Amino acid sequence: MKQQIFPIVFLGTDKISLKGLNHLLHHPEFEIKGVVTQKEKRKGRGLYSRLPPVAQRAKDLSLPVLMPDNLKDPGFLSDVKNLKARWAVLLSYGKILPPEFLSLFPGRALNFHASLLPRWRGAAPVQRAIMAGDRELGMSLQVMKAQLDAGPLIGVRAFELTEQMDAIDAFKKMEFLIKELLSDLLGYMKGRCVPVPQKEGEVIYARKIDKKESQIVWNESAVNIFNKVRALVMGPQAYTFYKGKRVKIYKAKSCLESEGEACPGQIVDIGSDYIKVACQKSTLSVLQLQPESKKIMSAGDYIRGYNLKEGVYLGKDEKKQ
Repeated sequence: MKQQIFPIVFLGTDKISLKGLNHLLHHPEFEIKGVVTQKEKRKGRGLYSRLPPVAQRAKDLSLPVLMPDNLKDPGFLSDVKNLKARWAVLLSYGKILPPEFLSLFPGRALNFHASLLPRWRGAAPVQRAIMAGDRELGMSLQVMKAQLDAGPLIGVRAFELTEQMDAIDAFKKMEFLIKELLSDLLGYMKGRCVPVPQKEGEVIYARKIDKKESQIVWNESAVNIFNKVRALVMGPQAYTFYKGKRVKIYKAKSCLESEGEACPGQIVDIGSDYIKVACQKSTLSVLQLQPESKKIMSAGDYIRGYNLKEGVYLGKDEKKQ
């Protein structure tokens, strides 16, 4: 019997989208008719343009690439129709699809979402899960509807989110879950799977990360600050100040012990490879950081390069130094 082929338009932009696109490209039952991705952004001091990973991959394969400013634009919608794809598959595209687009694929617009829906609907599910101290994370495959991430579920894959994992580690896990969920995707496309409605009473929203949130508030608990550091490691990175200069923190470790009468933000201990900072009734050991306009470095290199001393303050209390 002739193998059934499913023609797809793929919507995605970043590196994790590229992983999903490659899984689909390498599967014999999927045919990518074209991709929809966000426009290139200007980066660097010279403000040069760089194509998003998905767009570059599609271009290398001579696949049609659509980069719309407006997803409701009739011209764009006409271009999508001309691709003659029966299915739309989305993974980390970065924009909300309007009803005008979804109407082109009734019941056939599918989304890989990086959370265990209905928990963490929205823009930053991985970061919000880590910041909340969740012990489990995963990926959901859903049928899209106009309401944000509210469509019924086709399949879910979960993994343990340990304290040793940051957002980078979590996304690496997601790469394998995408491949596992392809069997669920095919099952739905072949009519062998009935989507399950989400439990609306369990909905939690993962709002977009505001850069203002990334500043460390040292009078929070060390656990909360530690979770913020590992959640924001891919950007915008948790940061503090030392002598008026911004310092991003990439790796840390929370400690439960109190440090006597130390004030939040005060450096209470300096080792060969850590900087211990007082928090609310606890301390945080900073292990890896990045001074303003410098490369990422170990705490040991920072200590030696900046002649750091115990008793000085990080954050808003730098005037006390």
